Amino acid sequence: MATGLLRCPECNDTMAVKYSSRPAKKKIEKYVCKNKPGCRSDRLPVTEVDSSLWGKLSGLLLKPERVYSYLAPAKEDHPTSLKNQLAKIEKNQARIELK
Repeated sequence: MATGLLRCPECNDTMAVKYSSRPAKKKIEKYVCKNKPGCRSDRLPVTEVDSSLWGKLSGLLLKPERVYSYLAPAKEDHPTSLKNQLAKIEKNQARIELK
């Protein structure tokens, strides 16, 4: 369900499904970072990840007003807030330079 959409939590590369087998020859699907073996991320069980994603997606479909909270910019990203943060940083820099 999430192949190509799921991003690695370690390196942000895409993840794809790989199959591994246990001694009983039962195939197990897991999402694996495409940057393996260079990436240290864990393999993620497909059934658990897909179930979690489907739960989140169906929650958004049932309560579409929640979508806005994911799309709306965070308050700290608002231009006025960023200007205030920059002013504080510049003020602190000036104090440091005076010392």
